[in-house]
Amino acid sequence: MNWEKIGAFDAQKYTKNWFQHSALQPTPIVLQNEIRVFCGFRDASGISRVGFVDLDINDPSNILRVSDNPVLDIGTPGCFDDNGVVPSAVLSLKDKIYLYYAGYQIPKNVRFLVFGGLAVSDDFGKTFTRCFNVPVLDRTQDEQLFRVAHSVLEINNEFHAFYGGGSDFDSGKDKTLPKYDIRHLKSQNHDEFPKSGNILLKCEKNEHRLGRPYVFKNKNLYEMYFGYGTEENPYWLTSAVSKDLENWQRNRERIIPKGSDMNDDKMQAYPAVFEVNETKYLLYNGNDYGKYGFIICKEI
Repeated sequence: MNWEKIGAFDAQKYTKNWFQHSALQPTPIVLQNEIRVFCGFRDASGISRVGFVDLDINDPSNILRVSDNPVLDIGTPGCFDDNGVVPSAVLSLKDKIYLYYAGYQIPKNVRFLVFGGLAVSDDFGKTFTRCFNVPVLDRTQDEQLFRVAHSVLEINNEFHAFYGGGSDFDSGKDKTLPKYDIRHLKSQNHDEFPKSGNILLKCEKNEHRLGRPYVFKNKNLYEMYFGYGTEENPYWLTSAVSKDLENWQRNRERIIPKGSDMNDDKMQAYPAVFEVNETKYLLYNGNDYGKYGFIICKEI
């Protein structure tokens, strides 16, 4: 598969008091008249709140509007999401939109903790209400520091979650480096998941993390898009394919060439894929973890 860059959302052009820069982890849902892309918009202190960017359904490179206010704010003091919320997966179910999100908390002895929350909307994502004030993917014995769902698919009356999980930081040259890989679990319910999942893809060589596994069904195959990170290269994008959701064949090449025209020469991260009129599109963040927005690609 090959991708052509067709545009970008420039987060520097839409600043508000709650939104000074960044459009973290673009998370799309195709609605009747537009593609709504949920993002984490950062304030001047770097704390993220969830808003959205609407793309033209006939030309996704065309930006229609940006939310005036957060659709999901940070949690109450002391909760798992009191230092930032970032969208991670979206699920349409029974006329409601469920948003899985990463909730950040800053403890004393490690850089951060991040666990998966869940919120629901009945107005097509214009506002969300938390389903719980605690994580839907909470810490476990095997995943003590990081546990966030990045794809949730309903398949044969079961809900499959593909997530990042881990329990450690590595010691880097300038800062500690979070360690996590790609895991999978399934449940009968969209809002309740087992404590134990299976590892699908492990870090290789100098990698310390595999991030944002975004799974897309393409005919008889499942495609997974994700980022891999080393200390020297924070994130680049690659992919994997599977027939059964359990066994994945990893691509050994990057899926997007290194570029400089759209602020993605140092980093490409947090992919998401959607389809409109049998055409596939890819969204991802570039340099500085999406500080400049997100990039829009079309499959060619």
